Amino acid sequence: MNKSKTSISKAQSYKEIGEYWDTHDIAEHWEETKPAEFEIDIKSEVIYYAVDGELSAKVHEYARRRGISPDTLLNLWLQEKLHEQNTYLRYEINELYLQRKHHRHCQEDSRATV
Repeated sequence: MNKSKTSISKAQSYKEIGEYWDTHDIAEHWEETKPAEFEIDIKSEVIYYAVDGELSAKVHEYARRRGISPDTLLNLWLQEKLHEQNTYLRYEINELYLQRKHHRHCQEDSRATV
């Protein structure tokens, strides 16, 4: 953090700024603020998928209990599931490789005994 700039919180780190704003409201310092202009370049893309109404209600309730948005919850779950599937796929590929290797080895042994 640039120490030459001061902030409303007078914090020395981003962590301290976060802790300050966890317990304060901008309304307490409104007169100390200045207008700011900035551009935002959002790189993420939103794609919608149809979800059964009852399932959607369960997702909303579960997300609420965890204190996160349903979008975040679904993205986390999808990442976990895709990771599981990739792990399983790697396992299956490895098993196929070992089976073929064993099969070739057995063929070579049978040829050698003939």
